[in-house]
Amino acid sequence: MSSPNRTPLEIEDLIEALRHEHKVGPVQLAGKLREAGHDVPVSTIGRVLVRRGYQMVCVRGEVHLEGEHHGDHGYQSGARGASSPAEGAR
Repeated sequence: MSSPNRTPLEIEDLIEALRHEHKVGPVQLAGKLREAGHDVPVSTIGRVLVRRGYQMVCVRGEVHLEGEHHGDHGYQSGARGASSPAEGAR
């Protein structure tokens, strides 16, 4: 089953490859994709990465990607891995 508005697989693969290569979040990836001639919204990039096993976490009001892939914890927040500003802040 496919969606007519779903991001093409080639673009999803490019998003994941750029994420793996540069270890940056959706905003920076949008810039890199724009440089490569692809105008992809930041929200779409975030959804693609979540579908591919990356986790989004909120730390001090900012959204970050957690883990290199499928639960690997490459990103650690200063608040002991808290998923919201209130968690872990003491």
